[in-house]
Order: sequence, then structure tokens, then C-alpha cells
Amino acid sequence: MPQIIPFKVQHDTQYLNSRAPVELFQTHQPPSPLGVPNAGCPTPSSGFQMNLPNKARCSVSALFGKYYVPQCATGRRRWNIVTSVVSARNLTRYFGKHVALDSVSFELRSGEITALLGRNGAGKSTTLSLLTGRLEPDAGEIDILGKPASSDPVAARRQIGFLPEGAPLFEDLSVIAQLKTMAGLKSLSGASLSKSLEDVVGRFELDTVRKAPIETLSKGFRRRVALAGACLGNPPILILDEPTDGLDPFQKARVLEQLSAARKDQALLISTHSLEEVSEICDRVLILDAGKLIFDGSVAELAATAPDLSLDLAFKRLVENEEVPA
Repeated sequence: MPQIIPFKVQHDTQYLNSRAPVELFQTHQPPSPLGVPNAGCPTPSSGFQMNLPNKARCSVSALFGKYYVPQCATGRRRWNIVTSVVSARNLTRYFGKHVALDSVSFELRSGEITALLGRNGAGKSTTLSLLTGRLEPDAGEIDILGKPASSDPVAARRQIGFLPEGAPLFEDLSVIAQLKTMAGLKSLSGASLSKSLEDVVGRFELDTVRKAPIETLSKGFRRRVALAGACLGNPPILILDEPTDGLDPFQKARVLEQLSAARKDQALLISTHSLEEVSEICDRVLILDAGKLIFDGSVAELAATAPDLSLDLAFKRLVENEEVPA
């Protein structure tokens, strides 16, 4: 019996109101590099079958873990396949007798930016620490790109670009030396190192300070250096704690543009207190309260819980367990 791997299809921004269900049936026979000539019509060479409207023609375009992910087009209509790259199941973490996280389950998907929200002490930092291997769960499991993170923690961490709280940096290093140090932790070297360094220096506009010592930089520049370090090597997963903290409005706008563009190839999890940023760039929202996941849905679904209120007030009513308007 073939295994059914669910994944979500998102339309081009021009066709956001159109969604199509898709199922990928994986068999023991690997998919053909030529993909499926006619969707809905399995072929012996392909190893999988897709159900798509209008018999969209498909071709294999990417590989996430052990699953081949097609991109499909019918005329002007294009779909981006959104696949789960992080799966957290029943995560639980204690600190003494205190339950910091209580059986929390969710997924992060390539092609989406997910916001992690909650009041102080809700469990956000614990969640980020578990996902990035800084802490181990007392119960539950985490899969990274389809593989248990516990089976090879080092390999799992190399799939993640992480911006921790406070963005700690080495004060006595120059910007470029700091980035090279961070690149070394990701095993980048040679041409790939040079290419990646130039990429993040350009993306986060650090060229004018590349030789400056970290200790001489403003808070905004420090944050951009830390963000650049997280993005080195273009990891498939980005986990960012307050990525725009300390940035002026112009810097914030540029960073949000970069993060929004990154969703094309990556899964992003952003811990933030800014509902304005959530509404601007995020696709999904996870809300923690007292260690429990109380909401997992789209930004539109969060707004719909209180349609006559702002997103900020909808969030506050949800975590305060107040009655929301019908």
C-alpha cells in the first residue's frame, strides 16, 4: 500500500483565491526525473500519482528529504508546492516541576512564513530552543526534513539558520570575520563560502561595515550581521527570534522584504510581538499560552476570530480567553 504524503498547494499571488488539493503517493519505485506526463494518470516509470485539476502537466523540480516535489502549471496558472520540512509532535519540556511546554504539535512548511506568538512566559523561547537543539524535549519528537532530529542532532542543526534572542556576537571581531566564524560552524568553505558571504553581505547591506569591529556597530547593524549569519549557506529552515528588534523603520522594511522573498525556497519561523509584521509577511500563526498551543492557522483565520477588530485585538482576546464577536 503506498504511503500518502499530504502537502499543501499555494497559488501564485495573482491567483491566491484559487487552491487545489494534491496528494503524492510514494511507492518503493523512485520517481522518474521526467515526472508525470499526465496528472491523475499513474505511469509505471513515475512511481507516484497526482490528482490535480485540468490535468495539469507536472515535472519534478525539487527534492525535500526523501520526497520528490513537483511544480505544476496549466497555462498561466502556477502552483507552489508547500511541503512540511519540520514536524514537531507532542513536544513537552519541564523545568523542575514547571511545565514550560505541554504536548505541543505543529509543522513548518517550505514556502511559508509562520509567526510564533504568545505572551512572555508562554513557551516561545523553549520551543525555539527545542527546534534548534539547544534543549532536548522531555517527551515528544522532532523531524527535520523527514528524519528524526535525535538520530543525528548535528546534521539536523546544519539544516537550520538560527537567530537567537539578543543576537550574540563576538565584540572584538570584524563583521566579515564574524560571518566567517559563523560560516565555519556550518562547514562552509572554498567557493561556497565566498559566494555565501557575498550574498548575505549584499542582501543585508553590510558592505560599508564589513571591516568594522562589531563593538563599534549600532544595534541595528548588529542585528543585520546576526541575520546575515543565520542566512549563510541558504539553509532550508530559518528560525528567527525577534528579527527586526533594534532596526529603524527603513531597515525594518528592507529586512521584511528579504524575509518575505526567502519563503520561495525556505520555511521560516519568526517569534515576534509585532502583529503588524505578522499581517505584512506571515502566512500562518502559532499561538502559545501557558505552554499549550491554542491556535494554529492562517493569518486570515486568526483575523476571522474577531472580524470587527484589529489583528492585535484578535490575538489579545484569544490569549485572554475573552468572548469574541460572532
